[in-house]
Amino acid sequence: MLGTQSFSSVSRGGSQNTGPWIFGHELLQRQVGEHLAVAQTDLGSVRVFDRSGAVVAEIPLPPGRRASESQIEAARERRVRSSERLAGSFAEMAGRIAQERGEEVGRIRGLEDSADRMGALPANEVTPPIDRMLGDMDGRLWLRLFDPANGDLDDALVSEEWLAWDISAPRLVFKVTLASGEDLLDAAGDRVLLRTRDEFDVDYVVVREIAR
Repeated sequence: MLGTQSFSSVSRGGSQNTGPWIFGHELLQRQVGEHLAVAQTDLGSVRVFDRSGAVVAEIPLPPGRRASESQIEAARERRVRSSERLAGSFAEMAGRIAQERGEEVGRIRGLEDSADRMGALPANEVTPPIDRMLGDMDGRLWLRLFDPANGDLDDALVSEEWLAWDISAPRLVFKVTLASGEDLLDAAGDRVLLRTRDEFDVDYVVVREIAR
């Protein structure tokens, strides 16, 4: 199977840079009980393998969603900000090391032109159907639907929609919508284990019942 959909380019400084497409397809995998679920997101289904490597189930993926120009540009801008934060961290670390060694801080090639590099990245007009999978305590497979309104960085999520599948049939058990700031960790029966954060930026783990 193919991995992350990527694009390579050469910056003005002459360095080669490789990065994932905006709204690019990925290869996802997750253990579900005694099985392994694998999804190449542009193939239309999740394949479930047993220990022998045989395919024991295929779970259909919903169609991807069409991304607007504004959503593509918003995702690109988030990539720029993320790249700039990374560049700042590298520059700060390089500065500390240089100071400890009594050296001058030199230019870090390839970190100053993040906007140009992000601007060169191509984007898919139709997004992948899912961007994350999870296997719960009951042996169900959870698929997180990709929403272009959220962008393509986890820290930008507005809300999340998950589909929970029984892989033995297979059949769709239920669909769950999580609020902004809630992160699905596990599930059992009609309850989900979530990580959330309060108004003081303190993280909590909570158990909630699924409302049908």
